[in-house]
Amino acid sequence: AGTSTTMMSDQTKDAVRYAIVSIIVGATVSPGAEQQLSGMPQLSPDLAAVLTNDYGLQSACTSLVAKIGRLDLPMKFHDLIPTLVACATSADASVDPQRRYNALRALDAVLAELCDKRLLLDKKYVASVISNELSTLVNGGLVPAVDGIGNALSSGDQGLDSGRAKLALQYGTIMVSVLRRLLRHSLPAALNSASASTEAADKVFEVALQTIPVLLGVVCQQNGVHDGNGGVSGVLDEMCRLFVDVQKAYPIEFGRYIGPFLALFHEHFVDISGTILAIEEDSAVGRFVMASMTFLSNVLSCSKYEPDEKTNAAVDSILEGSSINLDGTKRTITSTGDKFSAPSSLGAIESVVRIVWGYFTTSRMEQLADLTIRRHMTLSQCRLDEWADDPEAYFHADASRASDDDINSCAQALYLSLVESRMGKRTVAPQIVTMLRDLDGQAAAARAEADGTASMDTVLLLDAVYTAAGLSLGVLEDGAGFAFSAFFDEYLLPCLEMLVREQKEETPNLPILRHRIVWLIASNTFSVPVASRSRLYQTILSIISDQSRQNDIVVKLTAAQVLNNSLFERDESLLIFKEHSDAIISALYRLASICEEYDSRSLVLSCVSFVLTYLMGCGTMS
Repeated sequence: AGTSTTMMSDQTKDAVRYAIVSIIVGATVSPGAEQQLSGMPQLSPDLAAVLTNDYGLQSACTSLVAKIGRLDLPMKFHDLIPTLVACATSADASVDPQRRYNALRALDAVLAELCDKRLLLDKKYVASVISNELSTLVNGGLVPAVDGIGNALSSGDQGLDSGRAKLALQYGTIMVSVLRRLLRHSLPAALNSASASTEAADKVFEVALQTIPVLLGVVCQQNGVHDGNGGVSGVLDEMCRLFVDVQKAYPIEFGRYIGPFLALFHEHFVDISGTILAIEEDSAVGRFVMASMTFLSNVLSCSKYEPDEKTNAAVDSILEGSSINLDGTKRTITSTGDKFSAPSSLGAIESVVRIVWGYFTTSRMEQLADLTIRRHMTLSQCRLDEWADDPEAYFHADASRASDDDINSCAQALYLSLVESRMGKRTVAPQIVTMLRDLDGQAAAARAEADGTASMDTVLLLDAVYTAAGLSLGVLEDGAGFAFSAFFDEYLLPCLEMLVREQKEETPNLPILRHRIVWLIASNTFSVPVASRSRLYQTILSIISDQSRQNDIVVKLTAAQVLNNSLFERDESLLIFKEHSDAIISALYRLASICEEYDSRSLVLSCVSFVLTYLMGCGTMS
């Protein structure tokens, strides 16, 4: 016999929708008069109180209503968002704060789904939410939440530890998340709609400018180590994310706010970097430092802030022309779907460009570059411990770190934005070249590492400088007259040969400089002078064959990268592979045998493959 599936009727679906919303807001919610439901159950106050505080049930309802909203909106369930906004921002003193929090959490989940939708219809709907609800969310939600947090902070640790204060901090965190989603999705909709929405958007940035320093002061008291501050870090994190995301999405529209936020992030970044010694990535202070570097990096590298009119991306978009809608917005088809933006004027572009490059003076650029390299591109003690505990895992983790959660990677991104900018090519690049030209100091540090007497501070600084050089070699050569080939012949190769030749077997130090020198060569193999390649290969093969601690698996795998990069370009210097093929292949197989990670073995065996291919091309093998 066949089976049949009975779908829910539209009336039953409505009953389910409104029952779920009723559980979330803690009160009976019914549809409008045109959608009257028969037999809609009433939620009693006692049952509502129980359901409001059932975290598991509230989480399930939040997830479910978010999926329903994604499927229904904007064609159905039109009162979902207004209902959640009304409850989340209710000024009624009789409304349980937990109900407001539940409604806000559900609103955040619904918006997370809606803001990911790519069709123009969906984007217009979110823009209408901004026009209709932003003022209520800011004045009825954000402002009271910040006031409540301020009252809790003024009461000291005891005030922060109270249940009401913790809920207020959680509410404030979610409220900022809601505003972040809306403004990141369509800041122009807020600035080009009713004056109330524009005033509300301005209020968000005004409140944040006043609040971030206060919250930062609280977390700095913890010395950036542990977030024992009752949720203050959550609000701070979300506020930072809001401005990083919105500036990146709408750089020109954000121009009306950019000056104060440049000062905020830059000044606090400099202050924290100079005063707090231990900054951990998983601490509130660490996350603020990463947000600051990301914001500054995004501004410096933004093509719409380019001072040259001929290469400014915002000017290009005006000159190219595009379809303008009746409401003054511009429709563009992008890789993420339809997108609106307000057509920028040349005056607006000129204004924001003037603000940005008026702020980044020569002295600030030089200070930022120096601080970034010396303070944040150096290896932390935590990173050194990771290396010592498991060198192979460290090698792969170091190659895959992302700027989202790693201070060192954030610092590298900021450095690149500095040095690659028009002003940076004139100011930052010469700074790095000056450091690299101190050959005597570098040689002394390398010799001290070889005999185990090196100052860790000196070694770590040189490691950071070599990292900076490797990342920006093209800029250094084009803009500051640096010649890698001469640097290689005069310093890098002799230094590496000395490290291999004069190493002490029992030194407990990690081979930091040795690794970074090999990494720098691996990053620029094709710039190595042909006349010096034979010596380089001999040194690299010595490293791979050596069994001492100073040539640990991090150094060996980096040396294998040098070989992989070198064997593409055939010249007479490769004769060493032909003359010592057995020893070379044996050493590589021995290295593969001690590797535990698949990626390590793959790297080494690809090197074996390249060597064998070369030997077959030479007629050495049949």
